[in-house]
Amino acid sequence: MIGTASLSLSEERLWRAEQAGDGAAPFIECPRAFALVRRLRGPLDVAVLAEVLTELLLRHEVLRSRFLACADGTPMRIIDPPHAVAVPVTDLEPGSDDAVVGRAVAEEIARPIDLTAGLLLRARLLRLADADHVLVIVIHHIVFDGWSCHVFWGEFSAAYPARLTGQPVALPPAPRYVDYVAAQRKWLGSESARLSRQYWAKRLRGAQPSTLPGDREAPAAPTTESGCERFLIAPAEADRLRRFGRDYGAVPAITATALLLLLLHLRTDAEDLLVGSPIADRSYSGFDAAVGLFLNLALLRVDFSSDPTFVELLGRVRRTCLEAYGHSQLPYDLIRVPLPDGASAEAPVPRIICNAITTRPTPRLGDLVAEPVDMKWATPSHADVSIHLLDTGEKMMGHVLYKSAMYSQPYVQDFIRQLVALVPQVVDNPTRRLSHYAAVVACA
Repeated sequence: MIGTASLSLSEERLWRAEQAGDGAAPFIECPRAFALVRRLRGPLDVAVLAEVLTELLLRHEVLRSRFLACADGTPMRIIDPPHAVAVPVTDLEPGSDDAVVGRAVAEEIARPIDLTAGLLLRARLLRLADADHVLVIVIHHIVFDGWSCHVFWGEFSAAYPARLTGQPVALPPAPRYVDYVAAQRKWLGSESARLSRQYWAKRLRGAQPSTLPGDREAPAAPTTESGCERFLIAPAEADRLRRFGRDYGAVPAITATALLLLLLHLRTDAEDLLVGSPIADRSYSGFDAAVGLFLNLALLRVDFSSDPTFVELLGRVRRTCLEAYGHSQLPYDLIRVPLPDGASAEAPVPRIICNAITTRPTPRLGDLVAEPVDMKWATPSHADVSIHLLDTGEKMMGHVLYKSAMYSQPYVQDFIRQLVALVPQVVDNPTRRLSHYAAVVACA
């Protein structure tokens, strides 16, 4: 052991869920094991790969955390000394199809991680041929998130070719996650935190979580059994949607969020929509290149009254998102909403999650070509439905995670068809009232 430290509020949230056996916090819709899975085509030096992973473990001490409960039940972080990362190799039959590879990857991801024992990062290499491998890096979500994935893989892609050729690895010093925890604790007592509490109390007054009616009778007891359906928006249509958003001053993620909310409005006929949107709280200066769990939940409340045009809706969504992001430092758990009797309540728990994000394509590793391996996660669904849309700049793809007790697979597939059908309609007819699109959805 080289030190102890407190947890961030997002880490505490996930730690409590882990102790309760839930496997995920109420709005963290992914497995407790965050997996980086890449198909590596080309000559691979396994020893150098292991050296690079060991170097990254040294750089980011949060990955060397383990978590224990104090006598009063509160969690404590222990940071262990650096250690070498082993990369065992499993040989698969040459010519193994995607199903065989997928099962092997899923088995590795499913292996449990003990938070009290540390070793929150592990790796395995699946070898299909001398120049064809699948790299599986598994990291517990309590020390990792989606943004961390880009930081980690960016550093990996810089370090591997350098070490392979004997060149020095030119990486700047890594920000320390424990410094973020200290900054968060300090901010919570600031005037800015007080204003954020006021903002959310006013914004969420009288709000109720929106629901998407299903085609199955709601179960009597809560369930997290889920299904997952993936989709891809045609490249030409995705490019048109990006250009459309830019013309109206909206980044792709906000344009995509407006599209998702439009479909939810058409499916529910609700004029006051409240959904959750996961957000990486990187608002503190100096932590963009940090690895760790920065996840928070923004509550997006959008007004659909007066049957606006899609352009007007895009403006409303943009303002809503920017305001929410401006107050995203306040952890969701600390939001309090005033009640009519003068008391206050916890923030509403969203039943619909909309998660539109923009990312970058996977970089090359010297002569190696690294390709993401698409996995269909079998993960619990705490929200009724979670709609995820990922824009890499080259592809716009997504998946819908849903409670299978409430929604059938055909129902969700129908939802996806309607979403895809809306893309050309909003781009070609952005000044028409939203009610116009109801016929489009009905015919999709």
